[in-house]
Amino acid sequence: VDVIHDEVFYGSTALKNVVLPNCEFSLGEHVFYECSGIETVTFQDKTVIKELSGSLFAGSALKEFVVSKDNTNYKAEGNFLLNKAGDTIVLYAVGSVDEEITIDEKYKHIGPSAFSGSSIKQLTILNSDTTIGDGAFQYCENLETVILPSEGNIVVGNNAFANTTAISTIKNMSS
Repeated sequence: VDVIHDEVFYGSTALKNVVLPNCEFSLGEHVFYECSGIETVTFQDKTVIKELSGSLFAGSALKEFVVSKDNTNYKAEGNFLLNKAGDTIVLYAVGSVDEEITIDEKYKHIGPSAFSGSSIKQLTILNSDTTIGDGAFQYCENLETVILPSEGNIVVGNNAFANTTAISTIKNMSS
């Protein structure tokens, strides 16, 4: 498998557990969008996502990433899928019930579409040198408040907060 194209499993409500291919591949937009039954996504030894975009798991019940101990690219920590170094949030389990997310200082990057479609209401970013990927928080329709460091060099990607219609407050930590 080289590519799983856009919307391949869109709306497949019977899917419960997804085991991704044991190779390098790309994921198109909305591949698992509205797959309300998905709870677990497994990364095998050689699973590597070369490229991803769009709201991959929006509308799912995804609560857990399972990563093989032999995978040299990723690890799971809480509701996050991280790169092996642990400084990049690749994906967030959008079916989690977290209303407030604090992204602490150890995280330097938030990947493209990482939180897309999640139900978080408040986001706090502590690292003043964080890079927010393209579409990272798009379609987070419940997101009301974003709190950023008062100083630093936050880089915000294209459409990072697109279609987050509930945002009413963006502030820095000193206010």
